Order: sequence, then structure tokens, then C-alpha cells
Amino acid sequence: MNGIAYLAWRHTHFHWLRSLTLVLVMATLITIPLLAEVLTRAAETRMMSRAEATPLIYGSAGAPLDLTLTAAYFRGDIETPISMEDYDWLIASRLADLAPVHVAGTSRSIPIIGTDFEYFRLRGLTAAAGRLPVSLGEVVLGAEAAQSLGVAAGELVTSDVNQVFDLAGAYPVGMLISGILEPTGTPDDGAILTDLKTGWIVSGLGHGHEELTRQTKAALLLKGAGGDAITANASLPTLETISADQLADFHFHGPSETFPLSAVLVFPFDEKSSALLRGRVEARDTAVQILRPTDQIRGLMENVFQVKSVLQGVMLAVSLAALLAMALVVWLSVQMRRREFDVALRLGAGPGLPAALVASELLLLLTAAVIISLAVTWSAALMEDQIAQLWFRNG
Repeated sequence: MNGIAYLAWRHTHFHWLRSLTLVLVMATLITIPLLAEVLTRAAETRMMSRAEATPLIYGSAGAPLDLTLTAAYFRGDIETPISMEDYDWLIASRLADLAPVHVAGTSRSIPIIGTDFEYFRLRGLTAAAGRLPVSLGEVVLGAEAAQSLGVAAGELVTSDVNQVFDLAGAYPVGMLISGILEPTGTPDDGAILTDLKTGWIVSGLGHGHEELTRQTKAALLLKGAGGDAITANASLPTLETISADQLADFHFHGPSETFPLSAVLVFPFDEKSSALLRGRVEARDTAVQILRPTDQIRGLMENVFQVKSVLQGVMLAVSLAALLAMALVVWLSVQMRRREFDVALRLGAGPGLPAALVASELLLLLTAAVIISLAVTWSAALMEDQIAQLWFRNG
């Protein structure tokens, strides 16, 4: 270490608080643009990967982006669902593999998704512990959902009641966890997956009642029912847990073809099948639509990048203001050190010493800021999957 570098180090060390402030300001100005770029690209990669893995989505007419986010990413809900009749029509077309999706409700804010076994096959989902659901009332949890709820295979998970004072609404339903899925880095990690019938029960379209016997309280029985018949009135309590020995006690109201679906994921056999199916949907009904998720997510990310460009402009203005403030601090520091520089010059130092000292100190501070910035950005890059997933779920 030469003399100028040593003097610069000793000065920055002596005025450590001022030096630390300048380092943090410079590190912030460097880190924010780098982090924004890294995390935005990670989010784009994750979003587009999910969209590319979902060729087409069939659902009710409306906002295409809302339909995409609900069906593929389990974000939000569909106000006007399609029905099982639409699903049967798609099956009859014989042009694609299909996976129904019904956003049934939540459990501690984690979405409960009703679907069928085709969904697990088409998404390549396998159980890391336990098994996939095979019976009414069984669910399988994504890896992150299981970690968030703190549960394991064999335990129970209960659905939320979103409308406490809605007497006709859904009751909380206890369901058996049959397994935990392998982590996939997709929205499936943060979801609870079950079959359609269980999903409909969670939604309030089906329920089970306590078994009626001669010991059932009279207040729960319909008055006027004569003979050996035992008929319950509307006050008979519903079962709170779907257990294996009570499956026969659960039933649904209304024809099954009218039961709701949020959407149907469509995996055409080839490009010709895709074109034919899209044409048939457009000619069939204006109340439904079929769309490509990649188009919707690409448009969403373009909007995100536009917003990022605006924020970059704002950040540039803030950076210029911060740099001016730093220049003022450095100039005031130089003015306060004039006596120090005069003494050095009288002792024989060259006329370039003051400028060399100030430049060396700034270089030391800038080097420290760059190291901190690179360390933060590198750490974020290592954790970009987790950070992108957090943004994916809550952003």
C-alpha cells in the first residue's frame, strides 16, 4: 500500500460514519437497477414457463388475462364459471387432452383446486409422500402449501368460510391429506388439489348429513312424517369432515351437467387439432372463449416492462439528486480539510496531493459499494426462484 492509499484508508476509517453513509448510498444506487433486472427476468421466465406448459384455456367470455391467471396460476376467481356441459362438449370433440379446473375455495388463504387425474398426468405431478387423492374428501398438497400449513400426509386440512353470515353458503369442510407433491417450482406448489366432487362440496354444492335414527333429536325431524319413515328437516347438521365411513352420507343437489368449472385446460393433440377446436369454440357460443395463455402473459409482461421503464426514469432522477448530494458532501469535506492540505504542501508534498487523496478515498468507497452491490445481487440471483415464487403468489 503506497502513501496516498494509506492516507486515504486512514481518513475514511477515522470518519467511518460518513464513509459508511456514502458507501450505502452508492451501493443502493448500483443495486436497485441490478436487482430490478434480475428479479423481473426471473419472474418473466417463471410466468412464461407456466404459460408455455398450458397450450389453451377454455372458459367463460370476459377478461382473458383474469381467466389465464385463475386457470393456470390459481390467482383470483372466475365470476361467471362454465359448466360440466361445456366440459362434456370438449370431451366429445376428441381433439385434445383436457384437465378441468374448479377454484373451490381456500384453506388459510391457500387455494383449493378441484380437478381430475388428467391434471396430474398432464402436469407431471407425483407424490413425494403418501399418494394422490383417490377418494371423496382426499386432497394432495403442494410442497409449499404443506410447509405453510405445517401438515403432513394423514392429517386433516379444513376449508375456510369466506362468508360467515351467509346461511346458504358453504360450511367448513375437513379433508384428509393423502399426500404431498414433489416440488415443481410452479403454482402447483402453493395449492391444495383434490377431485371435482370434493371441490364442489367445499363450494357448498354438496354436503353430508348425520345419520338419522330413532335416537335422533325430535327437533331435527320433519313433523308429520308418519309410519316407519324418518325424515329430517332443514336444521339437521351437516358433516364437518369427509371421512371414509361416511362417504355414502354425502350428496349433491341439482343435475351434474350444471355444476360449475372455473376453466378447462386444453392440450391439443397437434396444431391442426388446436386450430379446429378454436374454430369450433368461436362458432359455438359467444358466452365462452378459448385462448392462448402465452399471448396473455406476454402482454402482461410487456406492461410490467413498461412500468419498469417509467420507474427506471424516476430512479435516474433520484440517482442524479443523490449524486449531487454526495458531491456536496465531498466538496464540504474538501473545504474543511484545506488546512490539512496546506500543511502537506508546506512539508513538500506535490500540488496534486489533495486531488489524489480525494480521488483515492472515493475509489475506496466506490469499491466497497460495488462489492456490497454484487454480493446482494448474487444472493438474489441464487434465490431468484424463491423470490420469483413469492412475487408469483403475492405480487
